[in-house]
Amino acid sequence: MSDTKTPETRIINGSEIVVECLKEQGVDTVFGYPGGSILNIYDALYKHQDEITHILTSHEQGAAHAADGYARATGKVGVCLATSGPGATNLVTGIATLCVLGPVGYIIASAIGNVVTAINSFAGWLVPTLIGALLPFLVMTGTHHALTSIGINNRMTLGFDSFIYPGQLASNIAQGAAALALSLKTKNLNLKQMASANGITAVCGITEPVLFGVTMKYKTNLIAASIGGAVGGFFMGALGVKNFSGGSPGLLTLPSYIGLDYPMSNFYLACAGAAIAFVVSFAVSYVLYKDPVEEGDRS
Repeated sequence: MSDTKTPETRIINGSEIVVECLKEQGVDTVFGYPGGSILNIYDALYKHQDEITHILTSHEQGAAHAADGYARATGKVGVCLATSGPGATNLVTGIATLCVLGPVGYIIASAIGNVVTAINSFAGWLVPTLIGALLPFLVMTGTHHALTSIGINNRMTLGFDSFIYPGQLASNIAQGAAALALSLKTKNLNLKQMASANGITAVCGITEPVLFGVTMKYKTNLIAASIGGAVGGFFMGALGVKNFSGGSPGLLTLPSYIGLDYPMSNFYLACAGAAIAFVVSFAVSYVLYKDPVEEGDRS
């Protein structure tokens, strides 16, 4: 009799086959939102959780975007999971958004970058002035990222950036100041709390909370932030203030205006420009803002 043993046959189901295929492709991270039709796959993923990490998103479209960003950042395969029906439809929406809006955003961002570079070639002071005034609108659409790349390129090639980051500094400080002025003037306790908290984060360099929570809701704040940002940007642009190391433009990154081969006056001028943006925006916001009149008060 032969001593050859017949290899043991292992029967696996379709869900396990899916997981094995993912492992063969080198997938170690999966983004998804579970649903009825794919619960068996989630059961199989649970058994292999030491090999494949699952990241739960709050929406199928978010899983599609997360998988795309993961693939771009790591060079690995980006995988997203969702159930059939509306779940699969939401995945398609995420892909369609990337395919349709992605190129449009790239075109707009490239055009903004070209315009900024062209203006800087003959009127360097004008660029930080415009950025100080218009940055809230650019952040609303996400096209401000085109400016960041220009600022980084300036520091890599010239050793400093004299028009992107100074303008952004003025705008961020101005947005925070406008919100802080509103928080002092309003009698609405909830608005006072939100505006003060978001105003502090804005002057430190993070403006998205104040932009979407306050600036976009109250036109007086948008006007104040634009005026203050423009004035502060003009001051720094006219005096050639230089940024040397980037960071999120705000009070916490003011030391990035200190250069080893440049006088401390550059840092002092950056501080002065930020102060000007703050004072102008605060004053305009405080003067213009008025609490909405309630229906009961009108009668």
